[in-house]
Amino acid sequence: MARHVTKASWTATEASHLGHDVARALGLAKSGRLGPVHIGLPVDVLESEVDRPGDSLPQADDFQKTVGPIETPVAEQVLDALAKAQRPLVLAGPMMMRGAGPGIASSLAEEIHMPVVCMESPRGMNDPSRDLPFRLASGSEGSANEMATS
Repeated sequence: MARHVTKASWTATEASHLGHDVARALGLAKSGRLGPVHIGLPVDVLESEVDRPGDSLPQADDFQKTVGPIETPVAEQVLDALAKAQRPLVLAGPMMMRGAGPGIASSLAEEIHMPVVCMESPRGMNDPSRDLPFRLASGSEGSANEMATS
């Protein structure tokens, strides 16, 4: 039931793996777009004994975000849509504003020969606070959405 409203959902099967289940859940929750992860905890797992508890503890690396590559068919669809666009523009979310993000965005722009803009707001083009700079810069009374689609 939780699978439809979470990024991932599974049931813990062994008490000795609970630490690893939690580490995996936290890594998934923090990766990509932040979101909830569900672990079902059956009573028999919660009440069972663990023979060597120290051996079943996760390591710090087990809590790291998991980032996977975009699936090839999805990437091809995106690149095809960009190639067909009259004025292509790639908008990247706030995760691309720090760490390795700016370098990745720059490499992407060079690879696809299109501008890549990193946006501070996770709302992207729907952020109403960004309309004022667009109106001031263009002298327009319209919103940024109206200007972007005209």
